[in-house]
Amino acid sequence: MALRLVGMIPQDTANIAITGGEPTLLGNGLLDVISDCKTQLPNTNITILTNGRMFYYRSYVKRLSDIEHPHLMLAIPLYSDVPEQHNQIVRSEEAFQQSVLGIYNLGAHNQDIEVRIVLHALNFKRLPHLCEFIYRNLPFISHVAIMGMEVTGYARKNLGQLWIEPYDYSGQLVEGVEFLATRGMNVSIYNTPLCILPEPVWKYARQSISDWKTIYLEECSKCQVKDKCGGLFQTSGQKYSQHIHAVLS
Repeated sequence: MALRLVGMIPQDTANIAITGGEPTLLGNGLLDVISDCKTQLPNTNITILTNGRMFYYRSYVKRLSDIEHPHLMLAIPLYSDVPEQHNQIVRSEEAFQQSVLGIYNLGAHNQDIEVRIVLHALNFKRLPHLCEFIYRNLPFISHVAIMGMEVTGYARKNLGQLWIEPYDYSGQLVEGVEFLATRGMNVSIYNTPLCILPEPVWKYARQSISDWKTIYLEECSKCQVKDKCGGLFQTSGQKYSQHIHAVLS
């Protein structure tokens, strides 16, 4: 099915994200999709959202590298610099080790890698430490995306454990972003409205939410920076920061 869909995508498509579930569970099937994208959509950027654990296997990374896709990015989440905390969040004992070794294997084959950090109540306090871990141990990655949480799926089911008011982690966010940026790493803030970010880090905020998911509240109609703001997740079911407000100057 996925291979048939590749042939139906317009060749002027700028970006495609492949997600799941976990797309690497397709094994060689995912590699076939990437190879077809290279042939049929040679100018399209492909981002694969993956836990990265399959790249623990060097033979799989070698087969991926041999495709030589020119516009491929592997986006892999890390939730903590403490292995036990990461493993607890994803509920798998070997997750941290496999994901980090997977990142190293991808780096050894010169693959573009984005590390994604989704912030929630279980991990926000260690964000500055995680940013330092990335800088010291994964300096070869292409991009770090620090992300607000979309309240859907498992996040909605476990909201009592995961929810934190985004305004309340702004100190850790500023510290982590500025630590990476001042050391020359490419860092962005995703999924977070400008009005709940300290102004010094606005320049790192991106309009990252898919168009079909993006909404603005009634309050936002008066905002002077709305055109630069990424808005909110429509899929979060009205679970938004209490600090959303119009920026008037």
